[in-house]
Amino acid sequence: MKRFVLLHLFAFFSTIAYAQVTWTGGGGNSDWHTGANWSSGLVPDASTDVLLNNSTVTGSYPVQVNSTAAVRTLTITPTLPNNITLLIPITNLDPVSLQTFGTGIGSAIILNSGAIFQNQSGVTSGTNIVLSDSIRVNNGGRYTHATRAMNSPIVNKLAFGPGTERGVFRYANYPLLSPTPGRGQE
Repeated sequence: MKRFVLLHLFAFFSTIAYAQVTWTGGGGNSDWHTGANWSSGLVPDASTDVLLNNSTVTGSYPVQVNSTAAVRTLTITPTLPNNITLLIPITNLDPVSLQTFGTGIGSAIILNSGAIFQNQSGVTSGTNIVLSDSIRVNNGGRYTHATRAMNSPIVNKLAFGPGTERGVFRYANYPLLSPTPGRGQE
């Protein structure tokens, strides 16, 4: 009887439930940190599997991460021909803009066809995306690294294999400052 009780107690306390939430846009803006924009009514946290899709919002839409966001996993799966854009804007100066906590799950971030992830963080050093597992850019998905934050921690976790041959991982430079007039430019 003692073993039976211990076994059930172990099973009860070792079971962790992860919640999946979807974007509803119910908050009337594109801000990740508005609880009313999520199916749970709460901003996702490190134990949340986030799914950005078209189950509750029809058409293309943006989601903007203006400060640090934490998730267990993030999957972006628009219904084609729609696009869903996740944007870390230049105004986000947090050293860690997005952090994932899921491990042993295959990929912490999955960008499917029509997904656009634009990392334009305004940080000037370090890495602003911390991945617990890989990032998978499937065919038709796109990640753009347009920040001065380090790229190697992201590139080192880039998943490849069947279905990723035409996924796009792109570098882009966006001017952060206006050029100073020089000789002949006044």
